[in-house]
Amino acid sequence: MPEDLLKNYLTLRRARHERDRRGLFVIEGVGHFVAAVDAGATLRTILHCPRLLTSPVAQKLVRHRRRAGDRTVKLSPEAFRSLSSAPRASGVAAIVEQAVVPVEEVDPADGLFWLVLESIRSHGNLGTLLRTSAALGGGGVMIVDGAGGGTVDPFDPAAVRASMNALFRQQIVRTDLPRLRRWVERHGLQLVGTDSHGAIPFDRRSYHPSTLIALGDERTGLSERLAAACDATVRIPMRPRSDSLNLGVAGSLVMYAAAAGMG
Repeated sequence: MPEDLLKNYLTLRRARHERDRRGLFVIEGVGHFVAAVDAGATLRTILHCPRLLTSPVAQKLVRHRRRAGDRTVKLSPEAFRSLSSAPRASGVAAIVEQAVVPVEEVDPADGLFWLVLESIRSHGNLGTLLRTSAALGGGGVMIVDGAGGGTVDPFDPAAVRASMNALFRQQIVRTDLPRLRRWVERHGLQLVGTDSHGAIPFDRRSYHPSTLIALGDERTGLSERLAAACDATVRIPMRPRSDSLNLGVAGSLVMYAAAAGMG
């Protein structure tokens, strides 16, 4: 394998600024590869090792994508293991184009609800939120830039893994707060924030179709500016002296209530 290709792959896996600068990210494993192809993702380079790749479906897809004109690179077992982060190398990986949509191009009817994130500490939580959103009919995640928005990276390998392929079934939207508010107002939507001091319990609120659910940072919650932009806030009641819920769990509870209320 050419050294520059190995370096390119590993740099994209490790460095957020390179993923953002180049609009690329990496995937590894049969499940992620099949999901990416099924979703019509643009695969810049497919790396595969015939001796390690035992899945007939993945083998067939590699051949199909090669015939379709995608760049495929055949690796030795040693070369593939040198780029693999999995305990057991699967034999297939890829460099993929990020699919990011500006908020102005989003049709709110594409989802029963939408997530809004400004800051997040755990990429595992982000992947869990994407997975739950996809399962319940959510449209995707709107990442609000500024004031911590740079910490939200759905293309981080940990987020990709935790999403269990849901990343490819969700729209990833980047915006800033003024543009988001204009979009919300233009479509007559509601932005509902989660807050420990929210006005009503999350499961007693009436959620309108395509409601936006704003979730705060795991430690500090919603920022002041995002909380001020919300049309309403809800809380998750807990027992006295209970610690705060994991963000993936808290967000999933609110998403479930929103989906159930609109179903």
